[in-house]
Amino acid sequence: VLDLFVHQNIGNMNKPYVCPYENFGEPCPICEFVKANRLDKDDWKKLVAKHRVVYLIWVHNTKDDERKGIQIFEASHFFMGEKIEEIAQLPRGGGYENFSDPDDGKSLAWTRKGSGMENTQFLGHRFVERDAPIPNRILDSTFPLDSVVNMRPSYEEIEKEFRGTLKKMNLLDDDEDTP
Repeated sequence: VLDLFVHQNIGNMNKPYVCPYENFGEPCPICEFVKANRLDKDDWKKLVAKHRVVYLIWVHNTKDDERKGIQIFEASHFFMGEKIEEIAQLPRGGGYENFSDPDDGKSLAWTRKGSGMENTQFLGHRFVERDAPIPNRILDSTFPLDSVVNMRPSYEEIEKEFRGTLKKMNLLDDDEDTP
């Protein structure tokens, strides 16, 4: 799992950006703008970094899903990460269920309700016994998630894209140079 704070829908391409401030304590032009300006609730919600989780998953819903192999799944920490952490806690003696162990672990199941980023909820998280260990061909196709995510975008890159977001939100005049 990759557990991150991310600014979403930034720039003209609506890209996500890993937040340098929330993740690494480094300067972030978006966070600086949010802190320096009185924004209405809707604008604030659009700009503030969101807690997200990214997983490598192997879906078993259908044979077609299984044949796709490893996939990247991203969701809010609230709807996925928190729920998994809760069901993984062992009730007596502390510790966690080692559900991700490729040989002796469990599969994770949940129900999806809604569609799109704004209206999707993930509910009813539970562990399910696996029929067999995860095959080596699947394990061999995994990779470090931080190798496909720009973990440390530059301040300048974020700032440049953020200007486009501010223009779309009518929070920056066309002739202004900085947020």
